[in-house]
Parts: sequence; structure tokens; C-alpha cells
Amino acid sequence: MSGMKIPIIIVVALIILVLVFALVVRPMMKDKQRVSTSDSVAHVDIIRIAGDPYLGYFFMNSTLMKKVGPQAGINVAWTDDKGAYKERLRKFARGEYDVIVIPVATYIEHRAKTKTK
Repeated sequence: MSGMKIPIIIVVALIILVLVFALVVRPMMKDKQRVSTSDSVAHVDIIRIAGDPYLGYFFMNSTLMKKVGPQAGINVAWTDDKGAYKERLRKFARGEYDVIVIPVATYIEHRAKTKTK
């Protein structure tokens, strides 16, 4: 009879291992995979950007930015002011925008008037 105890112990141990894997390890792995493939984040910052339709600024308002930004915790609120540089600088100085895009020459021309640095 002692010869039968070892195979029974092995079978019982294998059944316990399979049950532990099926009931504990596998659900934990699925949860980890779901979290790692999710496109949601706990906190999303909104960055307010002002610009115009100039081609060099396209990436700030692109569909890729709208897709990837929230995955990284960043949402871009783009304002197209149609090239109203003076107003853009004023709003930036008042804190209405976090970022502005503007030609350097225009910035130099208007910065003293709007008291931006």
C-alpha cells in the first residue's frame, strides 16, 4: 500500500496546483493585462494652447495627439485664433493659455506692449 501513496500524493498536489493557478494566478494575470492595455489614466492634465492654422503647429492639434495625449495623462485644448497675435499674447499674459505658438519676430514686436516675458 505504501507504493500507492506516492502517486496519490503527486496527483493531489497537481490538482491543488492547477486549482491555485486557475482560481488565483490566472485572474491576477488577466487584471494586470487589462490595466496595462487600458488607455485610461487616473489623472488627465489639460494644457491650453493657442495658435493658428500654420502647418508647423499641426502636431499640437493632430488626431495622434488627441489619441496618445490622454493615454499619457495630457489633454490638449487647442484654440485657433486665426492669427490674432496681439490678443493671443494678452490672453497668455492673463493666464488664459498655458502655451502659445507665435513667430519669434511677432513675439518681439508685441511683448513690450503686453508685458510678457
